[in-house]
Order: sequence, then structure tokens, then C-alpha cells
Amino acid sequence: GTQLLFSNVIDLTSNKEATIQVSHTINFYKEEFKAQNDVKILVALDQESVEAKDLTWEVLDFQQGPNGSDWNVYTTEDLPIPANMQGKKIRVAFSHTSREGSTPVWQILSANIKDQSLIGE
Repeated sequence: GTQLLFSNVIDLTSNKEATIQVSHTINFYKEEFKAQNDVKILVALDQESVEAKDLTWEVLDFQQGPNGSDWNVYTTEDLPIPANMQGKKIRVAFSHTSREGSTPVWQILSANIKDQSLIGE
């Protein structure tokens, strides 16, 4: 089944170009799991009257990540928060799907939100 880890509400109202960067490790992540995209970083607009599990989630694809066969920690590239969520309150979720037999182990060490418009100022 699928397990979800939800963040608290993240207030981006003063951010113009928010990104998220995640440090994580994945082990036992076979090609068959990768093909089914069994680990995902998700983001959604927060809606006070809606439970986190019922929000409309968007996947943030990451290219820089663990190779899935060791415990080395990798940090994703800066993943842009979608334009329709900039300047608003959001939630982040980490989705992990387990399947019969062996399943990957995913550890999230940190998740950092940055406002790219402030970098270099």
C-alpha cells in the first residue's frame, strides 16, 4: 500500500520563487520500483477545511537522487514549487508505495524551502 508523510502548512506568502530541496536516501530500490515511481515528493495548495490526504497533489520530479542500492545520502536539485502555489500556503508530502516481496526503504533527512528570488541579493 501507499504511505504518506505530510508536512505542516508552509506559508509561502512572502516568497516569489520558492523551491524545495530534499536530502534523502533510498535502499533496496529495484528497477521495477523505479519504473512504477514508488517514491514521490508531492506538493499541494493548503485548504483549511480539507484533510491533507484529500488535497490535490502534484508530483515534483527529481533527477538528482539516490541510486537505490546503498545508504548514501543524496540531495535533490532545487525543485520549483509550481507557479500556481507561489505566494500561498502549501503542504508537502512524501509518498512511498510498498509492494509484495521486497520494498524500498526511503529515509528523508531534511527538506528545505528556499526563495530563489533572494539568493544573490
